[in-house]
Amino acid sequence: MIQNYHLRIAMMSFFILVSCTFGSVGDSQKEEALILQNLLRLGREVPSSLKPVLLGYDNQIDDDLNQFTITSSAPMANTNYNFTIVPSSSYMEINRIEFRFNPPGKIAGVFDVQSKSSTKTHTPYTVPLDLPSSDPYGKIYASKPIRINAYSNKNSEGIGLGSVFRQEMSLMENIPQGVVASTVVYFDRLDLKADITRPIANPNRTIVLSFRDVSINFPTRCKITMTGGKTTEWLLGFRYSNLFRDLVSPTKSVLDAIYLANPTNGSTIVVTDLDPLYSDFYKNFDLADNVFIQDTCNL
Repeated sequence: MIQNYHLRIAMMSFFILVSCTFGSVGDSQKEEALILQNLLRLGREVPSSLKPVLLGYDNQIDDDLNQFTITSSAPMANTNYNFTIVPSSSYMEINRIEFRFNPPGKIAGVFDVQSKSSTKTHTPYTVPLDLPSSDPYGKIYASKPIRINAYSNKNSEGIGLGSVFRQEMSLMENIPQGVVASTVVYFDRLDLKADITRPIANPNRTIVLSFRDVSINFPTRCKITMTGGKTTEWLLGFRYSNLFRDLVSPTKSVLDAIYLANPTNGSTIVVTDLDPLYSDFYKNFDLADNVFIQDTCNL
């Protein structure tokens, strides 16, 4: 009888030990929720700062950012179009840059948010978390408006890019710790004026290219970490020369279209959203990693 009693006690102790060691599915979800809450609390208690920076440059690694050459397949193979930008008439007005952030580290599973609904997380920097806007990781953080003049004038040696134009934007404070999850840049206006020459008949043109009320989205393709108590730079590369690249179709050149739009030598072509040429330039503007590049990921 005594031996049976001791056997029952030992078996009960074993089951208690197993239960406490391995837990249950419900316990696992509670642990994940606790991890998340600790990360959210950490982000709130020790905020960081973010400084967006514009880097302007052309397609040539030299000191003269106002002059560059674009080679086009039309109207004849390998035609060189030489550009000279007019800095005093080239500028951009950035309305704001919007950022979303996710907590640091990877969290899997399901957790409860303030609305008591269940939300699945993803990798830490590819998909913003579905949290209410009152939460630091559900909120949109935006920079202040800025007008940037003469973005083709060299004022910096750059970072592995040759000479560049560098313009710091407003410092964004009280950013939660974590990683950048999404970025959208909103422009009120982006203007570029340039004189163009090519080595064939009627060689000279001037173009005034103007984008208004446009935006560009940057899918996050590298881990940009925000650390508590520190300032991180977010680099927006602007390779303005690529606005004039040939389109995907090998039979169409935006540069040849400029010359065909007005056959008079030395004429000025103004391209806005009311012009038939605008859609072709916008394709180059909107093409990922063409005109605007998230240069933070290239370091």
